[in-house]
Amino acid sequence: MSAVEALPVRFGRCGGPIDADDRALVQAWIDALGLSGASIRCVAGWREAATWLRERRFVEGFWASEERLRLELRDEAALRLGEAELLERLTQATGPIIDALREAAVAAAARESVLDEGLIRAAAGAAALAEHQRALAQLAGAPAAHPFFCKHRLFARGRWPLGLFDDAGRAIAAIL
Repeated sequence: MSAVEALPVRFGRCGGPIDADDRALVQAWIDALGLSGASIRCVAGWREAATWLRERRFVEGFWASEERLRLELRDEAALRLGEAELLERLTQATGPIIDALREAAVAAAARESVLDEGLIRAAAGAAALAEHQRALAQLAGAPAAHPFFCKHRLFARGRWPLGLFDDAGRAIAAIL
């Protein structure tokens, strides 16, 4: 089995309608980040995703919330495993799939005739970050409802959670 086959459906449902399971995962993700109250918006395709990422502002505190959680998990996992073992396990969890994630993003974008290398790198990078965050949460012993597990499950279901954006003071969780 190739690395791409080991990552079924990555980006495969981008642009399609969101179902109840997608909606529940997005809601769990934003609630766990302490940013509940955001509406959920399905972005129609890769071109619209590019527009969102270029022209919209992220909700203040969105990236800071994820970074705070990452640091907490990193400290806990380092206590459990030690620095060297933690870094080795994170490398094992993410290193082998980086190229496969990029290939999956290229293939999904190409289905819409999108060849924007920057957008493809952003998609693959976001998926790689979600893999890293999932591994970190797992190594730290985080509960299944942790936002990093929710975000990872969205990617595993073929989605790309673009982030939380500010829309005239209202938060919108955008998902491709």
